[in-house]
Amino acid sequence: PNSKLIAQRWQIIAGVIRENGGVVTAEQIAPYLDVDRLPDDDGTADGGGVNVDEGFVLPALVRFGGVPEVVTDDSGRTRIVYTFPDLAVTAGE
Repeated sequence: PNSKLIAQRWQIIAGVIRENGGVVTAEQIAPYLDVDRLPDDDGTADGGGVNVDEGFVLPALVRFGGVPEVVTDDSGRTRIVYTFPDLAVTAGE
């Protein structure tokens, strides 16, 4: 019974990644992975600027061929995003 749940969970994660053009943050896929503590919106667990270990994303990176990237948004805020080239939806799809 658990094997079906695990397969279903991976299908959901792949769907979330595809829906976001192949690029997601840890927070977007955290609900579907085994996470001890979820990060706040600012990337911290306690609101005090302490970095959170996003190691829980590793199984998804391995399974779907993802890579972490550091990006800076328009406000100058730096974040880690995870890019999955094989799950990126192209214009022809």
